[in-house]
Amino acid sequence: MASPLAFWVGTWDVHDTATGRRAGSNEIVSILDGHGVLERWSGASGLEGASLFWNDGASGTWRQVWATSAGWAKQKTMVAADVPGAVRFEGIVPLPDGTQVRDRTTLTPLGDGSVRQVIETAPLDEDAWEVGFDAVYTPALSPFGASDSGS
Repeated sequence: MASPLAFWVGTWDVHDTATGRRAGSNEIVSILDGHGVLERWSGASGLEGASLFWNDGASGTWRQVWATSAGWAKQKTMVAADVPGAVRFEGIVPLPDGTQVRDRTTLTPLGDGSVRQVIETAPLDEDAWEVGFDAVYTPALSPFGASDSGS
C-alpha cells in the first residue's frame, strides 16, 4: 500500500516561509508496512511533538493524531482531492481556553524535493482561514534534532 505521505518521509530542516528563520527539525518515518507514518517534531522554540498517521482500513481514510510536550493534542482526517498536488488533513481542535476551531494542514511536495506545510485555523461556522504556520521542509544536513541540541 502506498502512503499518500510517501513524499514527506525523511529527515527535514524546517524554515519559516516568510522570514526564512529556522522553525525546527522533523523526522518522518513510514511504519507498519506502509499503513502508518510516524512524525517526530523538534521545534526551535523547544516545543516537541509527535504525530501518528494511519490508514483506517475500514474506510480507507487516512487519519492523524498529534500531541505536544505542552500537553496539547488534536486529531485530523485526510480530505481527498481537496487540493490538487497536495495532501490535506482537517479536523475540529479544542483550544486551551475550551473553545474549538477548525484546523487544517496542507502538505505540498515542491519541484526541488522540498515540502511546504501550511497550517490554518478558522472559526467553526466560518471559512475565514488564518495561517498559523507556513514553512518549507528541506532535506536535513545533520541527524534529526542535532541542530536543536547545539551539536
